[in-house]
Amino acid sequence: TEVKRLHAPYGRASLAAALVLFVVAVSLALRPVPFAGYWLVMGHLELDAGDVDKAAEDLKHAADRAGDDDPRVLLLDARLAVHQGDLDTGRGLVDRAFAAVGGAKGLGLALGQLRKYDPERGLFEDEAYTNVVCQTLVNRGPVVPEIWNDCAWFALRAKDRLLHDPKAGLRLASAAVAHQSDPEPQIFHTLAEAYAQNGDVSEASHMMERVLVM
Repeated sequence: TEVKRLHAPYGRASLAAALVLFVVAVSLALRPVPFAGYWLVMGHLELDAGDVDKAAEDLKHAADRAGDDDPRVLLLDARLAVHQGDLDTGRGLVDRAFAAVGGAKGLGLALGQLRKYDPERGLFEDEAYTNVVCQTLVNRGPVVPEIWNDCAWFALRAKDRLLHDPKAGLRLASAAVAHQSDPEPQIFHTLAEAYAQNGDVSEASHMMERVLVM
């Protein structure tokens, strides 16, 4: 009896420890695995920080959960390719992403890519990637005023002198105005900026007058 009393506490302690380990194991097994959206966000944040390797790992996790052909995965892959200097692959992936969606959903996806961080006009801070997205969307056609306006503004305001292109900005902004039955003030504002950067002060003033009366 004495022996049993001496060993009983250790038996209860062992059982308690086993139960704790069991609960921990079950908790770990049931712990939710981060969904694709989490890894997509992390991938873009890693690219913002310049960590291409970590972004590639996040891309793999996102693709494992959403599939390689998910438009969001394709766009992260495109941005990664651009950061790796492979612009042709980036354009191809962007094209595949927008080919997979259409209508309002496609427009929303496109504008979401162009209006990500910039507090002033929402253009992507990642200018190399924004340029690839704009090139691809414009080449896909037809004219979508909202997209062409954003791409015009990007061409006019890009900080990279190799991407700053007033002539392209004027062409895109003019098309945006011409293809919208009731242009929004910001589209006229973009066109005014384009005229000003191309040396046509008179037309720039005329466009700003139209903005002021809207």
